[in-house]
Amino acid sequence: MTGMFCGLLVIMFLNAAANIFIAELMPRFLPYLRAAGAFYLLWLAWKVAFPKTCENGTDVLVKVPYFIDGFILQFLNPKTCLFGFTAMSVFVAPWTKNRAVFLAFGVILAAGCAGGFVSWALFGDVQHRFFSKQSRTADIIMGLLLLWCAVSVSGIAVFFTKP
Repeated sequence: MTGMFCGLLVIMFLNAAANIFIAELMPRFLPYLRAAGAFYLLWLAWKVAFPKTCENGTDVLVKVPYFIDGFILQFLNPKTCLFGFTAMSVFVAPWTKNRAVFLAFGVILAAGCAGGFVSWALFGDVQHRFFSKQSRTADIIMGLLLLWCAVSVSGIAVFFTKP
C-alpha cells in the first residue's frame, strides 16, 4: 500500500504539472482512455469472477506484493490518470493557475485515495471472512459488477440509449 500511495502521489504531481496542456488535448484522447479503462476493468472482472484455485478448491496462495508492485500498478491503472486529470481540470484549473495550489491539490488527492484503498483493503478482508462459504457466488457477483463498470466507463452504452 505504501508503493500504491507513492505511485499515486507521483501521478498526481504529474497531473498537476501537465493539467493545463492536457486539458486542451483531452477531448481527442478521451475515447482511447475510456477504452483502455474498460479493457482494464474487463480483465479485473475476469480475475475476480474466476480466481485461480488449487485442486482441492481453495484459493491459490498469492505472494504479498512488494513496494515496487504497488508503485507500478498506479501507472498501469488508467482510472488513476483519469481521476487526476478530471479532478485537477474541474476543481483547480478554473480557479487558479498557481503551481503550488496544483501540487498541494495533488497531495490532497493522493491522501484521499490512500484512505480509500486502505478502507477497500480492510473491507475486502472482512468480506472475505464473511463470504468464505459463498465465495463462488460472491466472486461471480463482483465480476458482474465490474463488467457493468467496464461497460459504463467505455461509453458504449450511449449507442444503445440514444433514440
